[in-house]
Amino acid sequence: LMLLWLRMVIVLPMLMAIATRLYPPIWEDIRQVFSTSDKRPLYQVVASGSFLFLSQVLIYKAIADVGPGVAVTLLFMYPLITVPLAWFLFGDRPTPLRLVVMFAISMGIVFTALPRIYMDLNAGNFSLWGVGAAILASAAFALFLVAMQLSFRRLHPVPVSLLQFSTIFILTSLILIRGSCVGLTPGEPSSQMGLYLGGFMLGLLTLLGYLFNNYGVKLMGAAQASI
Repeated sequence: LMLLWLRMVIVLPMLMAIATRLYPPIWEDIRQVFSTSDKRPLYQVVASGSFLFLSQVLIYKAIADVGPGVAVTLLFMYPLITVPLAWFLFGDRPTPLRLVVMFAISMGIVFTALPRIYMDLNAGNFSLWGVGAAILASAAFALFLVAMQLSFRRLHPVPVSLLQFSTIFILTSLILIRGSCVGLTPGEPSSQMGLYLGGFMLGLLTLLGYLFNNYGVKLMGAAQASI
């Protein structure tokens, strides 16, 4: 949570600094979202940000429990969830090529994640919570993409990104503040400089990755962008 909060501390000012260059009427759009009587676009963006927050927290937990190889492989099974959801919600019928890609993703999970899980089972190091967290992170990321496509019916990707990151910042801040009130505090890092440098690099890559991803969902739809 502390690492996710640090990422947002880096991402939000950077995005605010370049937002008007990417999309000049961003602040007008955001004011309209909060002032209009129809709150559905706001709810959709907040929902997408909340699903992204949940996905990030779960994948961090999964990486800690089962390692990045298994955790990230299971995370990237999210197209298997996004494609059927997009078909159900938006009428975006899967093409034969998409079905082939979904089969390839399934085989990738079988050949990369399952052998490691089997080895951990034999060694007595298997973490059911770690595997479950990775699968839930994948489902949350799929819901994040679908909720984001719903919000794009009214909003541009840049204000959507800003509101998503703001949602994550608020959620992490509230949980960390609440945790500190009951005696839960982040552990001391082995290197303060490493933490801040890592946080800056993660923030920069987060901004680039999710901004381009949001444009992709806007231009192609959640199903095709996820593949």
